[in-house]
Amino acid sequence: MGVIARRLALIEKHVEKLKVARKNMNYESFKADDEAQAAVERRLHVCLEALIDLGLRLISLLGLEKPERYRDLPTILVRSNVIPSDERDVFEGMISFRNILVHVYAELDYAKVYDSLQKVDDIKRIASYIASFVHERGFDP
Repeated sequence: MGVIARRLALIEKHVEKLKVARKNMNYESFKADDEAQAAVERRLHVCLEALIDLGLRLISLLGLEKPERYRDLPTILVRSNVIPSDERDVFEGMISFRNILVHVYAELDYAKVYDSLQKVDDIKRIASYIASFVHERGFDP
């Protein structure tokens, strides 16, 4: 299994667990459960890192311009027809949230984590665009 397939499988695994958490918890129960908060935060972070890895891997394989910052990644992927233009802002929002998880971890607002949990289908959708692009071109090094 290549790098791309492994990252897609990782996203699939965590998204499914996040969907279960979303179904089983309202905001009040989430807010009261430190373990659930930690699990959701970690799974979201892993998914977002994997999406970034996928985008960077495609940029490398296709010989595209390297992003100056992660937030530039969706624009490059849109220009290369990897993801549709109407998903650019969605993906940029995911990257912004990832930056919060990484850099503002000590003051994390769990209402934002819960909000991101509600949008977990966005992660799956972006990953599916990448998977389709890779499948259509027949590569997965």
